[in-house]
Amino acid sequence: MGVLQEELERVRGMDIAQRAAEVERLRAEISELERQREALVGEREEEAARADAALAEKAERAMLALQAQLDGKLAELDEVMARVQAAQERLTQVQAEVVQGERRIVRTEETAMLQEVGVYAYRHPARGRRCLQGPTG
Repeated sequence: MGVLQEELERVRGMDIAQRAAEVERLRAEISELERQREALVGEREEEAARADAALAEKAERAMLALQAQLDGKLAELDEVMARVQAAQERLTQVQAEVVQGERRIVRTEETAMLQEVGVYAYRHPARGRRCLQGPTG
């Protein structure tokens, strides 16, 4: 027999006063069970809220850690970009020096070739000095 069947057999053998007392006892038991259920629901909600708060805190810490990493990488990138800029500026400077050196080489080669065939360009020591050129106006 099931539990309900046994309970029905027990109640059938009671008189009216006993049945009324049993109904009151069952109502009190139902009220107690509902109170316990509400308490458990409240505990579950509190637990869920604590878990949500812990999860949110963990996510916040992870986000802050990732932001710190990102900031560090951005600082590294800025440093690398500054070095690249400096290297580009140095490259431009060296390229200008190479062009200037090539011009000197061409002039020197031209002068050497002319001198080989006996053409010399005489340059007077006073040429180009302002003090010896006279008034300009």
